[in-house]
Amino acid sequence: MSENNVRVKKSVTRNAVLNVVKTIMSLAFPLITFPYSTRVLGLTAVGKYNFASSVVSYFTMLAALGITMYAVREGSKYRDDPEKTNQFCNEVFSINIYSMVFTLFLLYLSILFVGKLQGYTILLLIFSVRIVLNTINVNWIYSIFEDFSFPTITAALMEVISISVMLLFVHSPADLYIYAVSAVIAYNGYGLLTFLYARKYVNLKFVWKPSMIHLKPIMIIFFLELGMSVYVDSDIILVGWIDGDDATGLYSTASTIYKILKQVLNALNMVVLPRIAYHVGREAICIHDNDRAGYEENHAQAEKLGSLLVNTTITLALPMMVGIYLIAEPIVILFAGEAFHDAYQPLQLLSIALLFAVLAVFYGQSVLTAYKQEKVYMKATILSAVVNIVLNLILIPKYHVNAAACTTILAELIMVVITYRESRKYLKIPISKNVIVSSVVGCAAIVGVSMILKRLIASSMIYMFATIAVSVAVYGAIMILFRNDVIWRLLGKQSD
Repeated sequence: MSENNVRVKKSVTRNAVLNVVKTIMSLAFPLITFPYSTRVLGLTAVGKYNFASSVVSYFTMLAALGITMYAVREGSKYRDDPEKTNQFCNEVFSINIYSMVFTLFLLYLSILFVGKLQGYTILLLIFSVRIVLNTINVNWIYSIFEDFSFPTITAALMEVISISVMLLFVHSPADLYIYAVSAVIAYNGYGLLTFLYARKYVNLKFVWKPSMIHLKPIMIIFFLELGMSVYVDSDIILVGWIDGDDATGLYSTASTIYKILKQVLNALNMVVLPRIAYHVGREAICIHDNDRAGYEENHAQAEKLGSLLVNTTITLALPMMVGIYLIAEPIVILFAGEAFHDAYQPLQLLSIALLFAVLAVFYGQSVLTAYKQEKVYMKATILSAVVNIVLNLILIPKYHVNAAACTTILAELIMVVITYRESRKYLKIPISKNVIVSSVVGCAAIVGVSMILKRLIASSMIYMFATIAVSVAVYGAIMILFRNDVIWRLLGKQSD
């Protein structure tokens, strides 16, 4: 293996570890605070919080447009040219400032004139600060330069501050607004720090008349992300609108646990995205220069990275799916308390969507957007969103929160089928049969472990922790026994 390939492998591994650590740190907030808040604030207050948060999430997305994904993809091509990188970052950042101002105006108008929202005014105003902090959070600059160290450190700092605020000041349902402030600090507080430190890479400044050449691809990605958010997050809003705050509290509990697992797995994708975009960009340059060997080398590197990520996702996501389905009930009780017991059924259903969701993100974001096929990705997203919304409107009044979970499964399945089929036109990413067989056998063993322990252990909490511990050990042993390609590579037993 060449010295350059060794360096690339080490940097990808290091960045993957850092980004997973950062993601886990960001998940420390819901893991620590949600069990606390559900017990202190109660079902209704949690429902209000999640409804208001979901509403503002759409405005936050409008302000962000499709800038993060676009900036990482395009900026990765310019990172070896400081002048072009600086110009690109300033123009993209300025477009984001304009969209932020417009979005805040729309949000405040909505609060004034939409009757349903007026009962959530204070929460909506608190969450509106997210829009500002999210805009100045130029984390995409760090992704361009594949620097995950500083964002990891600052995110951890904000988590500590946020959790401290919550534990010191949130003690009853009357403290709901303080809890909302602590959440803003946790999820968006480090935006100011990333903005200030970005001068290490670029001289970031506002440009009054940024080039509009960026606007079309940004808007295509925005509609793509809007559609993704609709089929992922609209469930909470529709449940709240149709079934009320208590139902929202139940469904948002299941959804929060599901999203925690999905974020951990997607952290790997965010590391691979800029690297695949870099190789795809080099492909185009090699084609322009009639460099066939260079093209084939970069194409092979992109396929290798893609294969590693897909096989890793299967190895990790399948046992997560099975495990969450089996121990959903005690997880919900531990995570949220007895009052949220009925959230375990939608959590079981959502667990089925986990593998579909993560693979759809990879095929869509890392492959299709890298090859500038956002329109294809957007059409798949819109189709999924329409199916999700229509079925939710039909089914939620009769089947309630379980209907919302089922429509999410269908939407994620539609997405992964379409994105997988379309991505193969550009990258034919091999999936290891060894990974599939070993993972399926490992999951069957997890089911067996669960059934045996359930007969032996009466306490649901002891059963849950015992199932997790024994299942991890058994699954890991099976991966080694079957020489699972991902685990074998991690142990250094398999070369590239």
